Amino acid sequence: MPSSLCRASKATLASLALVLLSLVSNPAFARPTPPTIEQLAAFPAMSSFTVSPDGQHIAALQARGEDRVILVWRTDAMNAPPTVLSSTQMKIQTVQFVKNDVLAVQLWQPYDYRGERIIRTFVSKLYFTDLEGRNWREPLPLPRATSDAEEEAQARTSPAVLDILPNDPDHVLLVNNVGANAGDVYRVNVHTNQAERIQRADERVGGYETDLTGALRARSRAVTTGAPYIITEFRNASGVWEEHFRSYARDRDLTEVIGFTSDPNIALIRTNVGRDKAAIYEYDVAAHARRDVVFEHRMFEATTVRIDRNAGPNFGEIVGVVYDGPRGNDVRWTAPRYQALDQAIRTALNITPEPITFVDPANGDRVNSRYDSNLYYDLVSATPDLSTVIVALEGPNRPRAYYLLRNGQLNLLAETYPQLDRAALGRTSWTYYRARDGLDIPAILTTPSPDLCGPGPYRSVIHPHGGPWARDEMRFDYSMWVPLMASRCMAVLQPQYRGSDGFSRRLWTAGD
Repeated sequence: MPSSLCRASKATLASLALVLLSLVSNPAFARPTPPTIEQLAAFPAMSSFTVSPDGQHIAALQARGEDRVILVWRTDAMNAPPTVLSSTQMKIQTVQFVKNDVLAVQLWQPYDYRGERIIRTFVSKLYFTDLEGRNWREPLPLPRATSDAEEEAQARTSPAVLDILPNDPDHVLLVNNVGANAGDVYRVNVHTNQAERIQRADERVGGYETDLTGALRARSRAVTTGAPYIITEFRNASGVWEEHFRSYARDRDLTEVIGFTSDPNIALIRTNVGRDKAAIYEYDVAAHARRDVVFEHRMFEATTVRIDRNAGPNFGEIVGVVYDGPRGNDVRWTAPRYQALDQAIRTALNITPEPITFVDPANGDRVNSRYDSNLYYDLVSATPDLSTVIVALEGPNRPRAYYLLRNGQLNLLAETYPQLDRAALGRTSWTYYRARDGLDIPAILTTPSPDLCGPGPYRSVIHPHGGPWARDEMRFDYSMWVPLMASRCMAVLQPQYRGSDGFSRRLWTAGD
């Protein structure tokens, strides 16, 4: 090789090396860093944010290694050190305000159940406590156990909150889950721990629905003999429970009560009877008659409504409707004040919907729409007047970050997993694939980051959900399986296979 050409080649290579070195050293072009197993397995740094109804306090969980503590701040002094509540015997799992000065805390611990053999499992307990953590108490006083077996059962179970009764400063409704009184409903004073039973159990009752005043108005009962079905009953003016609907599992005809309007005679029901996808209707209880459609979605099943239950001029107003979209529990706000709040949050957080095509599994119809595919928010907790709101910003490949909206200012509170490099978690999209019989199957596809893994093709994993009467949601996967695989350069497909619910009767029954 001539020496002049050799010198030119060396100069070119040296220049190229400098360019490559500058790209590597430039953070904008840095190769993403895959998360470690320890980072993925850790508790979120902060989680479970909740605001008191009067807006004066905020509580949340903070991870400290294998344990978590509760932090409580005054909203007018967020820069001051918070009060710290901890547990030495059980691990804290969630926290939520039930009253201005009372927190409901879910705790858990490992437990060895000793029957014919030892089964290693977990036990979960609900406790109420004040904002300083001085007085921890089980929310429902139980009678003294009459046997070792009953004592063990009481230690392993705790009541469920049926209704926090937002307009009552002292009481909540709880359902007992243990002993001879399992299934009984109690009205409990959260300050004195006094409990009044307001409904005796029926062994077949699956759940209750309260009206806007907190009165028990509807319930479901399961019948398992013969062809299994569920009965929906309403309590009439005389206090007698009357049957209104039967939902047979074999037919997949479902009717359930999801709430009540400000008129106690008008319930809100969700039903798919005579339809491919469930819709929400008004229901005249006295007349046993279905009335107008409140909400239906062309491509997905309607699930519930958001109702303002707080005393005041908006009491009983439907502020939003909810459907089983790609994220599940997708909300469409209907009240003007919530629509204004929605627009303000979207603008502040730079959330922009993207083009998307939805396909109806029932008939193959396609609809071009716009959807918050990569970035979205949830209203986590708020005061009745919306003066103090906790917002969670999230994406399918972005762990949750919490913001506080107060006095017109939106400020970051905390990130759940600040140690994760989001650029290493890939990209998730909503898609469909055509099965051999022509059925369009919804699916969630996560592909690795090209900056981390190159352009592909990639190793692929089919990651089905459980159930089968269940579904996946296009949200961040806090089980960390999808982030783990995507950051290891695997494409992950989560099929919403035949038998998955929430999309259509046809896809649901196709699982048979």
